[in-house]
Amino acid sequence: MNATVHKNAFVVKDLLDVMVQRGRRKTLRLGILHYHLKPGGVLSVMRDIAVALARHAGYEAIEIDIVAAIGARKQGRGTFDAVARDPARVTLRMVDIPSLAYRSEPYPSRASFLNAADKIAHEILEQLNLNKSTAERPYILHSHNISLGKNPAATMAFKLIAEQACREALPLWLINHVHDFAENNRPEQMNAFLNCTGRRDESFARSFMYPNERNILYLTINSSDIENLIKIGIPSERVFLLPDPIDVSQFEQKPLWQMDENELGACGLAGADYRGMLLERISAYAGSKNQLFDAALPPLLSPLKVMRRKNNTESLLLLMLFKHLGRAYQLLITLDANSPPDIAYSRGMKRFARSKRIPAVVGFGSELISGTGRRIIRNGRITRFSMCDLHALCSGIVTTSVVEGFGLTYHEGWLSGKPIIGRKIPEIVRDFERTGMNLDHMYSRLAASLEDLPTLRERLKNAYEARLGRLARTRKQFEGLPSSPTAFIIEAKLFRAGDEDCVDFADLNGDMQFELLDRVAVDPLLRRRFIDRNPAVEAAFRLLTEGPSELIETNRAVVRSKYSLAAMAQRLESLFELGDSLYTKGSPPAPLTEKRHAAVIERYRTPENVRLLF
Repeated sequence: MNATVHKNAFVVKDLLDVMVQRGRRKTLRLGILHYHLKPGGVLSVMRDIAVALARHAGYEAIEIDIVAAIGARKQGRGTFDAVARDPARVTLRMVDIPSLAYRSEPYPSRASFLNAADKIAHEILEQLNLNKSTAERPYILHSHNISLGKNPAATMAFKLIAEQACREALPLWLINHVHDFAENNRPEQMNAFLNCTGRRDESFARSFMYPNERNILYLTINSSDIENLIKIGIPSERVFLLPDPIDVSQFEQKPLWQMDENELGACGLAGADYRGMLLERISAYAGSKNQLFDAALPPLLSPLKVMRRKNNTESLLLLMLFKHLGRAYQLLITLDANSPPDIAYSRGMKRFARSKRIPAVVGFGSELISGTGRRIIRNGRITRFSMCDLHALCSGIVTTSVVEGFGLTYHEGWLSGKPIIGRKIPEIVRDFERTGMNLDHMYSRLAASLEDLPTLRERLKNAYEARLGRLARTRKQFEGLPSSPTAFIIEAKLFRAGDEDCVDFADLNGDMQFELLDRVAVDPLLRRRFIDRNPAVEAAFRLLTEGPSELIETNRAVVRSKYSLAAMAQRLESLFELGDSLYTKGSPPAPLTEKRHAAVIERYRTPENVRLLF
């Protein structure tokens, strides 16, 4: 098996490289389990797994159960319409378990909590029809984010199912697919676990947060999360990396304005200036929101939601620096904020762009672009364009995020022939670079000098002291940090760039960022100094203006071969063969001790995980 040894000495196993004997399974019975079917990143992955298996897996027959709190309105059912295109081979069944829905309120007692969990486990098992499975071809129950703390009783139910399957030798094994961690600055989810029995009981919570029975395999979406699970005590041979897939065809199809009459007719459309139509609709949206749109400027697309952890104001800084280098661009950010703190951040960003006459349009995606990847056409009229249309409109893709789970933004642009520029997150992109992707032109920090703003060193010290004080008061995991962050934070945040003491732009708070942007907007010497201390800015500008065909082709080939739906199906087939051979073997589970759990929590107390923005 080809594998990569991580710097912390654990092995990252790519399921594409795992040597297994395929073909032993002729049929597949799979349950895909989640709390709900509301739109979001996890639901998209669930859909893509089902579609990948239906289109590309080599099984003669596939039965897929979607197990969630679906409700009377059958929310999310249409998400899986693309799965069962071959009803003779692939069947899809929706299984409604209302008790899987979010519930963070404590139960009156441990007994009532366990009773609720037992009922959920019984409801799920009753629906799986295990009599149709055998020990050689067991049923596979693939859960998503069940350890996040959105419904602790559901987590316990997952553990109870695994225990019963071991005890009674049921033809069943399970997958715990971890997309997010409660330990990663999610105090509501941590408290839901710790207080689930009506009183704070950390030992009890640790006993089921990460079920460790021998018939459970774990999946993560990045190698950094593998480290968490190994620290927790999950055996490394039962933890695998499963990157999120991309439907390559959605991004490699022609935009409407490159289609001929026959191709348009097949879509149900007549000939028209669809590029101009999309520009007009973005312009109309901008006008309705008091935002500035300039159709004469080449657009840069930031396919992100406005959120503090997406660090979107940095894209305005890049726009100003690119203009200083000789070319002005229009910024398009697809989705606007929806939480109160992020809404306030978005308002500040839009207010600044307006005041400086920076052409930036935020939030049009929810009205103009289809969320399914397919255009929406009604009565010969296009009501929603596709992301491939939007990509074709733009000169490049910009990402400024400082926190990602998987990071699809680093992939999609290459497929549509567009350079991806901006910020890279080292612990995320190392997985992509391991598979051959070249992201050397991106930066991991954007240096702002301490001299760019008055008394910035002292302001940073005061801001981080206040931030850590709030964290220590409100989040148990930050108890015991030094009262002064000088050694813990400030020294770690500062670095030298040339002959200047600097801080990453993303390590400023919102007020500092806007104050610095204000100065950059009016001071050409400051813009030049910013460019000089950040060579990646000029490198990104060259990519946009010179057309990096070789880089695009290199990265496009990696995305096609390593991150497509076909690659996902191949990884899953290897995983299922491994699970079939492992689920009756292994030692009794090791408990999650306080020491092990503390090691995971400690990872999120490090300086790089403490920011002023969020």
